Amino acid sequence: MPIYIFAYGALLDLYKNKRSWPVVVNGFKRTLNVQGQKHLVFGLKKSSTSMCNGLLLKVDKKELDQLVLREKLYTLKPLPKENLTFPYTPKPLKFEPTDEVFYFAPEAKYVLTKKAAEAKPRPTAYLNRCLRGAAAQGPAFLQDFLDST
Repeated sequence: MPIYIFAYGALLDLYKNKRSWPVVVNGFKRTLNVQGQKHLVFGLKKSSTSMCNGLLLKVDKKELDQLVLREKLYTLKPLPKENLTFPYTPKPLKFEPTDEVFYFAPEAKYVLTKKAAEAKPRPTAYLNRCLRGAAAQGPAFLQDFLDST
């Protein structure tokens, strides 16, 4: 049973050369409103009128366990496969019925209001890491990343 994780922030840079597919997820929005340990980080929230691009990572059980430990501010949640599109690749991934797709949703206690998030300084190193990962997927992906964030 293959497991996939939708990466939409710093994981874009960590996993840019591994088993991954650039994708768009419809019905979600990326926001810089999660209070990390040292700075703001991205979160993903449901939004019927929005889209968010990222990488779909194929992980094994050990990698999944490591990611869950790493992403302590988030809860692993299922992501409907029908929300995914593959506009950046000529050969989209074909899911099997047993394939599972997840994303890391920020825990509510770490999510800041828009006003509180805007009052925080911009986390330059973190944002540069995310942009580097997005740029590695090509100019169209990077532009969509900027437009949808």
